[in-house]
Amino acid sequence: MVPGSLKRKALGLVKCNTCGHETKFRLMYSYKVFDEVEVSDEWDDPKFHWAYECVKCVQISGMHQTEAAAWNWILERQGNAKSKKRRVDNFNAAKDVIRNTFDAMEVSQNGRSLYQLTRMSVKTVFSGIVDLIDLKRRSLELLSSTLKTHEVLREEMRHTSNIERIKEIVDFISSANEKDHPMLAFTNKSTGETDWAMWKASTYHDEYVKTKNGYLRYWFICMAGGSINTCLTAITSKMWDRKYKDPGATRNKWKCTVCRANYRTKWGVFVEISIGNQIYCLRATIPDDDTLDIKAMDLERKLKEGSTPQDLYDAIPVFAPTTTQYIETRDAAKGQYRLINKDSYLALPEWKWAEVLQMAFEEVAK
Repeated sequence: MVPGSLKRKALGLVKCNTCGHETKFRLMYSYKVFDEVEVSDEWDDPKFHWAYECVKCVQISGMHQTEAAAWNWILERQGNAKSKKRRVDNFNAAKDVIRNTFDAMEVSQNGRSLYQLTRMSVKTVFSGIVDLIDLKRRSLELLSSTLKTHEVLREEMRHTSNIERIKEIVDFISSANEKDHPMLAFTNKSTGETDWAMWKASTYHDEYVKTKNGYLRYWFICMAGGSINTCLTAITSKMWDRKYKDPGATRNKWKCTVCRANYRTKWGVFVEISIGNQIYCLRATIPDDDTLDIKAMDLERKLKEGSTPQDLYDAIPVFAPTTTQYIETRDAAKGQYRLINKDSYLALPEWKWAEVLQMAFEEVAK
């Protein structure tokens, strides 16, 4: 399951909601307008429509001194531009801070204690997918280089009054912003397009990686109910109630099977790492798309040719969290487990998904 991930299709010509000017979608500033109606859908799907504003109207409403300044404002806020910047920022964070140790809560029959995992011991868990991590690293380096080129061009646009040159820069950057930087898994080799149904089906896993040296698993947590009656249920990925049963469906939503609350991405996930038969507990935000893409590539290379999204989904095994001082079984048949204490869970060290990218780096932190 991959909450919050949404791929928006490009449009053709659209009209400015302010002045009625019609032009290409990519040459407009677009934003959501939520309809003022009561939400009756049990999935709390907000009703909205897209609105558009042309560069002239953006210049007036935003009080930009020049049209070039208005274009800069638009180009930095186009949907794919923002998502690409997030991906590069995440990648740069992985490169900039390489740690020698990772805090984790060691658990055993004798109790629990804060432990520092060495970087080398964690890398052994990822040893089977280092080649895939490196492919993702190189892909993100290419994206980073592209965005740096865009920054240089936008800076040039700020200082030029040449209308034709401004148009050239806008056309170049807006064309790039209209396209997603491709995922690597389940990509059509002739068209370069991602098979999103296969990709989304690949996200219904509880185990991110496993080698002979250990594993990393995680489960989505329901934190609904407020500060006093918090649900605290962890559910295996396939057992959340889904709006669409098709594992390859887009715009899906997930509901807790205990309290019936819709999942919110801010609740994050419970993480379990095993190294050398020792269990360590952590918590994390939900994994980003690039982290999931690495796992998707791993599943793709093990998949039989001609498989469907349902075939892939059915082939992904389900894993339960290990019973520890942090989590216990509620109903195994329903894939339901429960955090024992909210405060102790929130006090767990945090795993950063950007650190997966570090597992292919040769550098050692100083």
